[in-house]
Amino acid sequence: MRKLMPELLRQAWITEHVSETILSLQEDPALPQEEAPEAEPAGVIANQALSLDFTEEDRLFWPVTGNILIGYSMDTTTYFPTLEQYKCSPANVIQSEVSTPVLAPANARVMEIGCNEEIGNYVRLDMGNGYNAVCGQLKEILVEVNEYLQSGDALGYVAEPTKYYSVEGVNLYFELLKDDKPVDALDYLE
Repeated sequence: MRKLMPELLRQAWITEHVSETILSLQEDPALPQEEAPEAEPAGVIANQALSLDFTEEDRLFWPVTGNILIGYSMDTTTYFPTLEQYKCSPANVIQSEVSTPVLAPANARVMEIGCNEEIGNYVRLDMGNGYNAVCGQLKEILVEVNEYLQSGDALGYVAEPTKYYSVEGVNLYFELLKDDKPVDALDYLE
């Protein structure tokens, strides 16, 4: 046992000093250090653009599920209950619930995020070939300008309606444009 004890002490001393040497080398700023690769932010497809090639034959994914409260109507006027007046409607106003996730209707690039008095917070999407979609009445927007999205990715959540839609109730404002002219999204929805 006495012969074994000095050997164990020698091994312990070697282990301790080797560990200290390794740690000091790792912390030496004069030595080249490898850096861990930086993580990509969630939801961003870095350096990889989706093909944005929406056409008249393609179909859109419903951004929310619900009844149409006010339909698209650019040829004739339609009644807006909150405003108590008739006017053209460049969008479909889809009934929803507060905090319902709003999904990208197609592969798209986020062109614009904004806010206006009528439709509140909104996201404008470029789907390619002159097709754009606007989703309004949003809160907690999850996307950023120039971010690429796949059909079904979350944009944000449905908010309380603005004063322009208070009688209609909670809804998503959904406008489809072709070359900056409104078209009826119902002709394209699955």
